[in-house]
Amino acid sequence: MLVRFAGFCLLLIVLLQSCAEVFELPAPVPPPRITGVRPDRGVADVAVIITGENFSTTLANNAVKFNGKPATVTRATATQLTALVPAHAGTGTVEVVVRKKATTGPAFTFFETPVVAGISPDRGPAGTVVTLRGNYFDTTAANNTVRFGGQVGEDFNWRAYGRQFERNRGFDPNGPAFDDWRQARGGFRGDWTPTADDTVTIQGDIYEGYSGRNQVTATLAPPFQIASTDDYHVSGGNTLA
Repeated sequence: MLVRFAGFCLLLIVLLQSCAEVFELPAPVPPPRITGVRPDRGVADVAVIITGENFSTTLANNAVKFNGKPATVTRATATQLTALVPAHAGTGTVEVVVRKKATTGPAFTFFETPVVAGISPDRGPAGTVVTLRGNYFDTTAANNTVRFGGQVGEDFNWRAYGRQFERNRGFDPNGPAFDDWRQARGGFRGDWTPTADDTVTIQGDIYEGYSGRNQVTATLAPPFQIASTDDYHVSGGNTLA
C-alpha cells in the first residue's frame, strides 16, 4: 500500500512539472517610451520621426496620435516610428500605443496650412505692394513667408523672374542718335528642404544687352577723326549654391 502511494505521489509530481512547462507564461512586454519628436511643429501630412524604445517592428502593431487624432504610420523599427501628421490635428501631445500599451511624449505644435483666397493686385513690376486674403495666416508678421513661385512636392519651392527693357533712340537734328539700348535679364531660385534642419538653396541670374553708341576714332590724316556707330554688347550671369 505504501509503495502504491509513493508511486502515485511521484506520478503527480511529474504531471505538475509537465503542466508548469506547458503553461509557462511569456515574459511581460515592456511598454513603449518616447524620447524625442522631430520636427516638433508643422502642418498636415508632414512626416514626423518619433524616437524611443520598445516599438513594434510590425506597422499594424503601432498606433500614433497627435492631440488625440490618429496618424498614419509609414515606417517602424524597434526604436523609431515615422508618422504623417493628420489634418486639423491641433496642438497637443504625441501618443504612441503598442499592443494596447500607451505612452505620451512631448507636445507637437500644429499649424493649419495657409489658404490664399485672393491677391490684389495680381500683376505689377518688382516692388509692387501685394495684399493676400485668406485663412490661417499668423498674426505675427515675422512668422509668415510669402514666395512668388511654385512648389514641387512637400519639400521643394521654386521661383523665377524675367525682365526686359528697351529705350528708343533719342532725337538728333543731324541724323540718327544711335543712343538706343535694350537689355533682358532673368533668374531662378530653388529651395529644397530634405529634413527639418537642412535647406539647400540654388539660385542664378543671367543678363544680356546692347547699347547703341557713337564712336570717334582719331587718325593721322585729315580730317584726323572718323565717326562711326555700333552696338556695345554686354552679358553675364552668376550661380550661387
